[in-house]
Amino acid sequence: MSIVEPVPARPRRVILWDVDGTLMSAGPIGRDAFFAGASEALGRELRDDGSVQMSGKTDPLIAMEILEHAGLHGDDARAVLPDVLEGLTRNLDRGAGRIPREGQLHAGVGEVLARLDAEPDVVQTVVSGNLGVNARIKVGAFGLERFLDMEVGAYGSDDSDRD
Repeated sequence: MSIVEPVPARPRRVILWDVDGTLMSAGPIGRDAFFAGASEALGRELRDDGSVQMSGKTDPLIAMEILEHAGLHGDDARAVLPDVLEGLTRNLDRGAGRIPREGQLHAGVGEVLARLDAEPDVVQTVVSGNLGVNARIKVGAFGLERFLDMEVGAYGSDDSDRD
């Protein structure tokens, strides 16, 4: 009698992608949706003077910074934060058609995602400061969701602290 040893399973690899600045750029709709959402939540128009830096932050932190620039701090800002984030998502979704027109898919991204998607041991997902729904809107605008397992990603909606 011979003993057949099982062939060890090939380890799975997980590739983590950021959305904005790595896979793509959404164009001005990202900023526009933030300020529209905050304006709706506060019942007054907020103008984007460019002083709020968005890169490297989670959506909740960006929203809090916008609220602080609008004069709301601490508990007052936290009280309207859910309404701002809902407005952000609503306005981003409404303007999703602008993303492929005014933004851009970064060079080679589609090809790299497709090549990795063809590898049976590779799982690709997103780790992003975007709320999960907003990340889906953005990658969906370029048809990238077919390559990404968005369920296993991590998002700004999971925790406002990006770390």
